Amino acid sequence: MQKIKSCPLKLLIIGLCFFHFQLLHAQSSLRTNSSVETEYNQARDYYQKGQRSLAYPIFKSLYYNSSIKRNSTGLSPNTKANIRYYTLETGLSLDDSTMLKDAKEFAEETIDPVRSQMMCFHLGEYYYRRQKFLEAIKFYSKGGFSNLSKEDMATAKFHKGYAYFQIGDRVSASPLLYAVSNSEKDSNYYDANYYYGFIALDEKDYEQSLKCFQTVENVPRYKSMVPYYITEVYYFSGDLNKAISYGRSSLSNNGKLFLANDLQLLIGRSYFEKSDFEKALPFLRNYADVTPSVQREDQYKLAYCYYQNKEFQNAVNGFSSIVDSTSRDSVYQNSLYFLASSYLWLGDKKKAQSAYYECAKIMDNVSQKENAFFNYIKLSYSLGENDTALSALNQFNTLFPNSTNSQDAQDLNVILLADNKKYKEAYKMIMDMGTPSSAIQQVYPSIMLGYSLDLINEEKYSAAKDVLVDITNAPYNEKEKQVTYFYLGKVFYSLGQYDTSVMAISAYLNKPVVQGDANIENAYYTLGYDYLNVKDYHNALIFFRKVATNINSSSNELAMDAFRRQGDCYYVTREYAKALYIYNALIKNNYSNIEYCYSQKGQIAKAQGNQEEAITNYQLAEKSMAENKPSSDIQYELATTYMSQGDYAKAVTPLQAIVKRSYISDSLYANAYLSLGVCQYNLNNYNQAQDAFERVVLKFPNTDQAKTSNEYLKLVYGNLNRPEAFVKVNKRIGQNISEGAQDTLYYQTATNLYESKKWSEAKEAYQKYIDKYPNGSKVLDSKFYIANILFQKNKDTSNSIPYYQYIVDHLPNNYQEDALYNLAKINYFKLKDYDNALSQFSQLKMLTSDLAIKLECIKASIRIQFKLNRWENAYTNANELLNYKDIKPDDKQMAYLIIGKNLENEKKLDEAMSNYNKVVALGNSVFSAEAQYHVAEIFFKQNKLNDAEKTAFGVQKIGVSDYWIEKSYILLGEIYFEKKDYFNANATLKSIVDNSTDATLKKEAQTILDKVVKASPSQETQTNN
Repeated sequence: MQKIKSCPLKLLIIGLCFFHFQLLHAQSSLRTNSSVETEYNQARDYYQKGQRSLAYPIFKSLYYNSSIKRNSTGLSPNTKANIRYYTLETGLSLDDSTMLKDAKEFAEETIDPVRSQMMCFHLGEYYYRRQKFLEAIKFYSKGGFSNLSKEDMATAKFHKGYAYFQIGDRVSASPLLYAVSNSEKDSNYYDANYYYGFIALDEKDYEQSLKCFQTVENVPRYKSMVPYYITEVYYFSGDLNKAISYGRSSLSNNGKLFLANDLQLLIGRSYFEKSDFEKALPFLRNYADVTPSVQREDQYKLAYCYYQNKEFQNAVNGFSSIVDSTSRDSVYQNSLYFLASSYLWLGDKKKAQSAYYECAKIMDNVSQKENAFFNYIKLSYSLGENDTALSALNQFNTLFPNSTNSQDAQDLNVILLADNKKYKEAYKMIMDMGTPSSAIQQVYPSIMLGYSLDLINEEKYSAAKDVLVDITNAPYNEKEKQVTYFYLGKVFYSLGQYDTSVMAISAYLNKPVVQGDANIENAYYTLGYDYLNVKDYHNALIFFRKVATNINSSSNELAMDAFRRQGDCYYVTREYAKALYIYNALIKNNYSNIEYCYSQKGQIAKAQGNQEEAITNYQLAEKSMAENKPSSDIQYELATTYMSQGDYAKAVTPLQAIVKRSYISDSLYANAYLSLGVCQYNLNNYNQAQDAFERVVLKFPNTDQAKTSNEYLKLVYGNLNRPEAFVKVNKRIGQNISEGAQDTLYYQTATNLYESKKWSEAKEAYQKYIDKYPNGSKVLDSKFYIANILFQKNKDTSNSIPYYQYIVDHLPNNYQEDALYNLAKINYFKLKDYDNALSQFSQLKMLTSDLAIKLECIKASIRIQFKLNRWENAYTNANELLNYKDIKPDDKQMAYLIIGKNLENEKKLDEAMSNYNKVVALGNSVFSAEAQYHVAEIFFKQNKLNDAEKTAFGVQKIGVSDYWIEKSYILLGEIYFEKKDYFNANATLKSIVDNSTDATLKKEAQTILDKVVKASPSQETQTNN
């Protein structure tokens, strides 16, 4: 839509009106009510006639009149409201921005919906004229259309639709513009059709779009623009013929057209899509010539038209500009392909090769990718770039296994692989061919030989053997046959088939051919090793000597090694002097493996029992490697020599040096860590030993070293009291230890600590076992050993009791006798619990078969019963005790004493006296003193007072026991009392009362003394007597 240009006259009128307003405003204070009414009517008359530029200054003057605002003019509220509305509306219509704020407030505040909507319409128009379309849409939407005049409504709809169109909201614009486009009487009818034509085109409603554009086709302001869009509609709708005819007609008839260049592009595109490249070319070229930035797709079309019209240099220029971009799509791929083809037409193979290569990278068109790739391979081969061609062929065969060029590609691939010494791939391709061509058969033996050598270098000897054997049976093998025998010998040697190796090398030596490593010297060298490995040291020496009978400093490595192996033959056959001569000669001539010679000298010294000499040579071997890579094998021999001498501390250093290296073999690594663990274990460094053994177990779980290390780990964790760690390590290597085995492990750990006299650790380990396996098979054993540690080692008798009691409560068991014995002793000696002690000794006596223990129980029981005066029970034990031979005198005394007491209690006084006398006869002791007393007591009971007196004095002669001496004095007091010798009775008893420290005896003596005193005559009579 064309914008309405501002008129200079309009600006002049606005300026004059503004001046007029100022003049009126200056005179406003003088106005009367009638003059205000007159001005208002005049302004309204202008307004109604549409002369808003004349009405606005008057309305504005009235709007700002202070008298009106003070209401001193007497105007009605309605008139005042009209003045405000007309002022704001005419101000907006005349684009006076000073009215904008009040207009917005009016639209919000007025209670008149009609005027509010009208004000919103004028606000929308104000913003529309300033192309502030978002604000315009806001007020159009707020005011709506319902209270607008038909003319304003049509205007509002179109302007709102156009505003939506301009902000890109074509969905919202569509119904508004469509409505206007169907109203021919609407002033915006053509404009609406024009813009709605674009919306219909976007929505692919080509029929509607065409109708809209054709409606304005002859409208002057659109006449130059519409032809392009009508052509575009035909093009997008697929009617290429109409697009071409209408477009060309427009170019011919309309003179200067809007988007004329773009119209040529459309015509060119239409011809291109009809594959009429000759006619497309001039239109596309004309467009490109005047367009600064041509789209890639159109660049491609132009370049392709050049290509089809055989203008290859122009095609190259066009395609090159496309492939220089960063996009990687189908246009890029097609451009590369035809760029390459164009280069080929121009004879530039190198650039064509490069373009085909880049094209083959793109996946958009797989068929084109395949053709480009194969063309690239052929060009690479043609250019002599065999490595490149070979690599590409491998990829091609993988990517396109069913290509029509597969057979040619495979033959070319084999030849290229052979030329590039890629024998493995060539061999595999031939094997996959089934029946190879004659050309391939002729190169097959050389390919197999090359492949076998690759396999040998990769140490794949079994596979190499199979290929070499195939060579001997293949046609066209004349050049390779003898060399094949040589390498067969090498392969059989590497496979450990030494006899077969001898046969193959011998076949080679029958007609030797020198080629690469295949020569007579190497053949002899291999035979020497063959015989060495089958322990035919005689023949080994013969062939090693054929290689080298002697050496000097300029001898090559092969000669040096053959000479060294002669020394090894002498070493194995124990010809140590000859071996030492060889090794010393090698050392003298700076043999590269000098440390080996020192090591062998160490082995010889070791074999001869000279450990110090062996260590010296091992140290020299180690030193000789100091500036290079240290020999771990030598250091290992040094360490094991130290270990054989029991010098574990010195062995640790070389072993630690070995395990720090990353280049040692797995076997040596495992052996070194195993030996290091053994050293640390013997040095009681259990944590370091654990680390070493764990490394072997975890890294080499299925080896003999791991098995040995695991056994050591069990000991290490045992010493550390960590059986659970041993279980965890084994679980990590997939060796789950059963619950039963874990039970045994935990118990054995504790037992080992116990046997090592590590009492505290053993107690903790036994308790750990009990806690983990409360119902385990070794709970009773564990409790017993804990009890022993507490009782015997820690002297903690109180805490040992529950453990011993557990053993006793679970009879029978292997520990019942020890438990009963120790528990009985604790009760007897520590706790003075004689009843429990007696019960336990009695129980032990019944259980044990050991006569010494049984005797001990009898003796202990007698002593307890003796203390408790249980003579009847003690009587049986006493008789049983006397049945034992060689019992001690004091044991016999106690037995006879108990028997005597028991007989005495049974009133068998003579028998009792006989046993008491046996006690006395066995010597002086507490028992004999008591027995002597009881004999005197029996005489007293029998009223044999003189015998009693005499016997009682015998107690004093025995001595030993103050108790029984004082008891005998008390008995003498009673004897004197019976004899009515009150004086001696009184004196004897009074001496006990006055001097005894035993309260019981004093009391007893006092009781009898009281009787004596009571029975005695007067003091005077006693004195006279």
